[in-house]
Amino acid sequence: MKKKKLLLVGLAVLIFSILAAAWLIRKDRHKISSNTEKDQTPSVIRTPQTESAWGIDLSHHNGGIQWAKMKGEHLPDFVFLKATEGTHFKDSRFEDHHQEFTKRGVPCAGYHFFRFNKNGEAQARFFLQCTQPQRGDLLPVLDAESHHSLDSDDLAQKNIDLFMETIKKEIGVYPIVYCQESFYKKFFEEKYEGKIYLWISNFIQEPFIPYDIWQKSEKHRHPAFKGRIDYNLLNHTRISLQNLRIP
Repeated sequence: MKKKKLLLVGLAVLIFSILAAAWLIRKDRHKISSNTEKDQTPSVIRTPQTESAWGIDLSHHNGGIQWAKMKGEHLPDFVFLKATEGTHFKDSRFEDHHQEFTKRGVPCAGYHFFRFNKNGEAQARFFLQCTQPQRGDLLPVLDAESHHSLDSDDLAQKNIDLFMETIKKEIGVYPIVYCQESFYKKFFEEKYEGKIYLWISNFIQEPFIPYDIWQKSEKHRHPAFKGRIDYNLLNHTRISLQNLRIP
């Protein structure tokens, strides 16, 4: 009887040891998995700056620039330039504009006008090939505004994700995302909240979601242009221009 009792106690200790070891292994794996996921998707850095900052965004539609008038109080703090669209279109003024603003010390970057029904990876690679973003430049921009190429939400989400992940793989960070509030809620909030810088377009009122750049007007008067242009404000109490540079 005594021998049987000792056998049962030994068996119980063995089972307990096996279960405890399994629990510890599972815990360690979960910890490793959580740390890996955290490392792969870090939140963006936001450090406010004291000075306000304004910028413009341009494409070939804005026509030529009277560069002699692009100075002093009329020289923007930052510029975004249309570079590409889809998988084949390159803006004819991108390179000249980029060169001229860079000469004037204005940080700038290209933006890609997204076609929701075209392969997102192919669009990203075309965009990168044409712009060749460098360390210290402003982050490139995904222009995901509402337009006729949106065939279905599922296809749009697939191509957006392909574009975003391709850019991150190549330069180490996600691009800035330009869109309306409704498109952010539909395509970006669930997966990218806290992981991207947001450039929100709203010509009626200040955006109702946390934003980093606000496209406030499409009718800004500037002496260097014949027509009106887009006007943007940096949310400087939330972010600095330095945060928006490629590390």
